[in-house]
Amino acid sequence: MPKILHAADIHLGAPFKQFTVKGKELREGAKQTFQNIINLANEENVDLVVFAGDIADSNRLSPAMVNFITSQLSKLKMPGVILPGTHDSYNKESIYRRFEWSRLENVVIFSEEAGQALFYPQLSLAVHGKPNTSNRDSVSPIKGLTPHPEARWNIALAHGSLQITGKSAEDDYPIEFKDIEALEMDYLALVTGTVF
Repeated sequence: MPKILHAADIHLGAPFKQFTVKGKELREGAKQTFQNIINLANEENVDLVVFAGDIADSNRLSPAMVNFITSQLSKLKMPGVILPGTHDSYNKESIYRRFEWSRLENVVIFSEEAGQALFYPQLSLAVHGKPNTSNRDSVSPIKGLTPHPEARWNIALAHGSLQITGKSAEDDYPIEFKDIEALEMDYLALVTGTVF
């Protein structure tokens, strides 16, 4: 069975303005967390790293922050997959359209152009996902995902809102429990925005 590291919601570049003096410390903490994820993946010799949305806090990151992210990702010794989330959505202003990402040889970003499935034959594993193309949408991010016919293992990535009556928004990439139950995947790398 492949060894996977699943991370999400790192929110690099978040201003943390509400924390005033502590803001800088929190920004540095997010960067350190990201570095720790990369180091852990390499130390544990995982087969694949998946990021299920919101590596970045917005699509308006400074060039220095984009360079930091891509330089860290370039240290991965294994394939990596990024699913754009609600803060770093894959739209015309997406940070993932900047040239810095093209230097990453072993990291794939889910985009409309990349399709909904990535197959890794050496792992007999497929990763499925649909990038968030805006910060709001009423379409489920897992609906329509189907297993790859040649893969022994199928993983779905999703960034949205688990639908709980009175607790979730219908325009926050809704994920219904029934859709999760119907999903024919071995693992769902899920990040939800439901507030309890």
